[in-house]
Amino acid sequence: MKGAFMENDETIHLSTADVKQLLRNRTVFYRMLSSLYHEPLSEEQIEAMATSDLIEYGKGEGLMSRGINDMACYLRRRNSGTRRELAVDFTMSFGGMGNLNEKNALPIRSLFMSESDHAFFAEGYREAFAAYKQSCVKKAEGVDYPEDHLMFMFQFMALLSERADELLSRRDIDGALADLKAAREFLEKQILSWFPAFSQRAEIFMTTRFYKGILKMTQGYLEDDIDVLDAAIEAIEGSEEG
Repeated sequence: MKGAFMENDETIHLSTADVKQLLRNRTVFYRMLSSLYHEPLSEEQIEAMATSDLIEYGKGEGLMSRGINDMACYLRRRNSGTRRELAVDFTMSFGGMGNLNEKNALPIRSLFMSESDHAFFAEGYREAFAAYKQSCVKKAEGVDYPEDHLMFMFQFMALLSERADELLSRRDIDGALADLKAAREFLEKQILSWFPAFSQRAEIFMTTRFYKGILKMTQGYLEDDIDVLDAAIEAIEGSEEG
């Protein structure tokens, strides 16, 4: 049996080779997401994004495509003041400088969990730390953000994807399945569980169509990735049975 998922209302069946390619694509995309939530874009990054193949995905349908289209429309009008405008938007939203009723939009899970009383290094941090430890992953030294910052969460998703691809290449089916199932659980419970609330608040502090597009693109991608992971897991389990 092969895993399958829907794309443009068509059922796509996955072979092991398909799964490996999907994992490589996921690794690249999650690393890009991590960088977008880490720091403001440089001139070089803005130009690279404006001329990249990513913009082609804005021609499709769905939330992810609508977000990319918003980003593309903004970048088509880029000028000498674009970098500064984007830096201000980042700083006010993802950088946490914007404030409304004593609440900011730092992309940190603990700040969006009611049981943690919106405190740093609270329940979201502890759960992320435990997930990293269980998968034998540790945050790099010298980085001030807590483990439940989106930057690290997306890096973790990229690492699990990359590692699963490598394990499949070594025919370690059990190891690959363990990483994919860990990614599936982490995505659902530790990212999608609070990202919509974060996105709603972050948008309050944004003025550019570009960063509002990033929020849409991210939400759409995360929702789609649940189906992709389910199909990948099913495909690998099917190949093991075969």
